[in-house]
Amino acid sequence: MSGYPYSTVTRLQLKLYGLSDYQIRKILKNIKAVKSDSRFKEYPTEKVTASIQKRLYNPRIKEHTRVDLERALLFIEGGSNIVKVDFLQNLSPEQRLEFLYSQIEQLSEEEKQVRQETELVIQKARQVVGYRS
Repeated sequence: MSGYPYSTVTRLQLKLYGLSDYQIRKILKNIKAVKSDSRFKEYPTEKVTASIQKRLYNPRIKEHTRVDLERALLFIEGGSNIVKVDFLQNLSPEQRLEFLYSQIEQLSEEEKQVRQETELVIQKARQVVGYRS
């Protein structure tokens, strides 16, 4: 399997990644669909990314189009605009464990509170509709 999160890409996905209909037509021009149902054709991800990269090498591509193509390529390759940061990297292993343990305890307490509030709402709803268990 390739290094992509999905083996195929549809026109709709490319549109959702910010590409125009014209850009999509140019990208998929020489790529044969590997799957097709009544609504969508699926194109191999490797060939779609190769086509996008080929368009990026074209010196006549305008800057805003280049940005759109790069963004689509990032999404297709499984990336995003979210940067992962390890805020605990400067802590010792013991400090990390202590911090994570306290986070778990805090979340457990919050979960208990939410469960209690939910149970109260359910009880009130049952009273309103006259439900008896």
